[in-house]
Amino acid sequence: MVISASLSNTTATTVEFYNGATKLGNDAAAPYTFTISNIAVGTYSITAKAILPNGGPLTSPAVQVVAAVAANQPPTVSLTGPANNATFIAPATVAITANATDADGTIAKVEFFSGNAKLGEATTAPYQFSWVNVAAGNYTISSKATDNQSTTATSGGVNITVSNPTPPPSTTGAPPASTTANLIGSACARPNDLKTFELNPANLTNATAFSWRCTGSTRTLTPTAGRPSKVTIDCGLWFSRGDVCVGVNCSAAPWHKQYCKTIAVCAPGSRVGVS
Repeated sequence: MVISASLSNTTATTVEFYNGATKLGNDAAAPYTFTISNIAVGTYSITAKAILPNGGPLTSPAVQVVAAVAANQPPTVSLTGPANNATFIAPATVAITANATDADGTIAKVEFFSGNAKLGEATTAPYQFSWVNVAAGNYTISSKATDNQSTTATSGGVNITVSNPTPPPSTTGAPPASTTANLIGSACARPNDLKTFELNPANLTNATAFSWRCTGSTRTLTPTAGRPSKVTIDCGLWFSRGDVCVGVNCSAAPWHKQYCKTIAVCAPGSRVGVS
């Protein structure tokens, strides 16, 4: 708070400023001002006393000043991830992140929601939450920040889409989704073939990570971008009978599963099927 005083028809060697009988400070040059910092809540009686070169001091009438608690400013919050209209493959893991600030205090927590359903919360920056095993569907994600005085603010919504995995194409005309095999793909391969294998969607419940391997002198093994439950194998020139296997980490018991499929060398002139 800045206190100021002015003089008419005279000059002063200094002007002193008081709260009641307590001197706050003084200023020896016009314009006569004094700044009070860190004012506590309460009522103050402010006067100014001009010390004149000749004669007694001049004292101003008292001014009553009331210092009250400032109104709490609400926090601000916005989602920084995922991007609006982002797409995922079920069962999806969605990383949700938010930025939250409070101009006159601190952030107590940031909560994350899908529609009206609370997913989780973070109490320290960076404010983030990993939403796992998200089923296929359309979702609207938002976040809510609460400051140290329990005032809240809610972000705008972000829309995401989670889709079911697309079954691999069939080389026999039979719908691959109808198979009961744990691993869907060809039962045999020839040297230099490129073969695709995918974990049956029925085995994707609670799956969070996939680790593929293959025996039989294959050249390369490449998981599909954005679909780690699917892999392409380059059989190479020296392909021999072997096994395609995938280890699956899960978010619930059983915590790890493994599925394997034996791949034979196709007989000359044989027709390659999917199972």
